[in-house]
Amino acid sequence: MKLLAALFAAHSLLAQDVIEGTVVNSVTGTGLSGVIVTLAGRANRYDTSTSETGQFHLGSVQPGTYYATFQKTGYFPLNSNGIQAVEFGPGKDAQSLRIELAPAATLRGSVFDPDGKPVANAQVEARPDTGKVAITREDGSFQLDGLAPGAYTLVAWPPERKPAIGIDGTRTKLAATYYPSGIEASEAVKVSIRGGDNLSGFDFRLQNVQVYRVRGIALDESGRPAARIHVYLTRKQAQSRMTVFFAPGAGFHVSSPASNEQEASVTSDDKGNFEFPAVRPGDWALVAESGQNRYGLTDISVGRRDVDDLRVELASMLNLNATADWGEVPKENRRVAAMIVGEDALHKIYFASGEAGTLVFQEMRAGRYRIFAGSTGAAYVSSVMLGSMDVTGQVVDLSMVSPPLQIVLKPNAGFIRGTVREANGATVMIVPQTFDASGGAEMIRLAKCAADGAFEIGGLPPGSYYAVATMAAPESVPLESVVSSATSVRVEEGSTATLELRLVP
Repeated sequence: MKLLAALFAAHSLLAQDVIEGTVVNSVTGTGLSGVIVTLAGRANRYDTSTSETGQFHLGSVQPGTYYATFQKTGYFPLNSNGIQAVEFGPGKDAQSLRIELAPAATLRGSVFDPDGKPVANAQVEARPDTGKVAITREDGSFQLDGLAPGAYTLVAWPPERKPAIGIDGTRTKLAATYYPSGIEASEAVKVSIRGGDNLSGFDFRLQNVQVYRVRGIALDESGRPAARIHVYLTRKQAQSRMTVFFAPGAGFHVSSPASNEQEASVTSDDKGNFEFPAVRPGDWALVAESGQNRYGLTDISVGRRDVDDLRVELASMLNLNATADWGEVPKENRRVAAMIVGEDALHKIYFASGEAGTLVFQEMRAGRYRIFAGSTGAAYVSSVMLGSMDVTGQVVDLSMVSPPLQIVLKPNAGFIRGTVREANGATVMIVPQTFDASGGAEMIRLAKCAADGAFEIGGLPPGSYYAVATMAAPESVPLESVVSSATSVRVEEGSTATLELRLVP
């Protein structure tokens, strides 16, 4: 099974300290033995493992800032961020630390063809990519093991076969199908999984679709054929709201209905030519990539006839620097993270973080992007400037000739502190009240409740927010429902707002 680490927020130790606690199974509450516990800082590292009852002890920890990780095969953080509000410091009752890891889940089902007959040797996977793949048996059944808690899209790929040719010359074949019977990602039914779930009944009905040939040539920057280049197709998605989650110690991750999964891939021949023999109708992005940091992208529309004479031209990657303008932010509070998310069919994501004056985004593709930045603790991001324009969350063109990118930070960030009743392990979501339910992009801050239900979120710009507590994975919570069930809170510069929240369904 996949080995995952629960990532926790960094905290400063002001004197030698003893760190103790217990790691438990989030479902049964029993202690987990053999969990690898690591406390890592810039100059020091401390390792131990849990006892038969799940207890751990790290002694004589030197002053400094550390990250704590807890690893055990077959166990996962309670959500995809792996965030816990764990505070290490002098005077802390270390034995009160209680770390929860969720056991892996299992999904079962079957794959059938349009006539209801079982399909053997089909491939079933859970997305976002988990690395977990199941192959159907002769009776069409499958079992996906080792899944972390979260919301998934299930997709079944039929075994590779040549298209069937009809009397009129049309060609058809079984298409990749999203659970339960959709051929488009937008038709998929999301599956929510909790730790330790053992679920069955996830049956697919594969669909036949008409297919066409797509042929073309890949060219390098000089217009010469690009031999042995990886070329693939990915479905273009309608624009929809992008949700960006940001949390201390875990950074960013993105939730968007869009997908850039490869539909099919080939390698160009010695003359740069490539061919996809069976492409279903629709709008596609055709992407060419080389191992020399070059790429090319072109949009195509498939339907009614084969597509010939395509040309895709490769271009070099770029490195983009963003300057952090710390202003009056004290040196000890200088930490910022930023993320750049592509708006094209690839939806590529680039991360950078640090305490220095420059963040570097490496090997980017020129194109259209949104830029997000966040800080934690006592500083907050005031704006993201591209030249003289504030482009926070906006769509912008980035290339080698783009204006300078600057992240402007200010001191005296706002804080939200509080408790969630009977909610050990709950996640608190802080949503700007400016969010647009019809589309666009939002950045949501997250915090994990401690054992006593306490939480804290810092680094907040002044403004009005919605606060909601949930046991569900944040990416599975519709933002529209947040408005009706959340608590409204106003955060002023340098102030702390206090809340008491209840769990929402």
